Amino acid sequence: MKKILVPVDGSEYADQAALKAAELAKGFDGEITVLNVAQPFTMLLGFKTADELRADAENTAKKTVDKLKAEGVKSDAVGVVGDPADEIIKVAGEGKYDLIVMGSKGLTESQRFLVGSVTQKVVEHAPCSVLVVKV
Repeated sequence: MKKILVPVDGSEYADQAALKAAELAKGFDGEITVLNVAQPFTMLLGFKTADELRADAENTAKKTVDKLKAEGVKSDAVGVVGDPADEIIKVAGEGKYDLIVMGSKGLTESQRFLVGSVTQKVVEHAPCSVLVVKV
C-alpha cells in the first residue's frame, strides 16, 4: 500500500480517516494524496467559477496535508470540481492508487437520503480496496 487516496470534506469523519491513512502510510512507507471535490452547483448559480471552486477545494485538502506533514507523512493536495463519488473513483483509477481511506459519513442524514452515500458509491465502484473509517 504505497499510494493512498484520502477524500476529505472537512467533517470529523474525514479527519479520522486521514489519521488512519497516516498510520498505514507510516507502516508501509507510503504516500497520501488528499482529495477534496467541490460540487459545481454554485457555478450554476453564478457565485463562483470552476477555477475558483477548484482552488477552494485544493485549499481544503491542503489543511489536511499540513496535519499529515506534521506527522511526518509524505502527502499532497488535489482539488477538483464535480460529483464527489464520481471524481473519487476517477482519481483513484487514473492515479492507480492501492487504497482509498475515507470516512463512513460526511453529509447530513437528509442529504444522504436524497442523493445516496458517497462512501457507498465509492465502495461499490472503486478500482481498488476501500477502507471505511467509522468514528
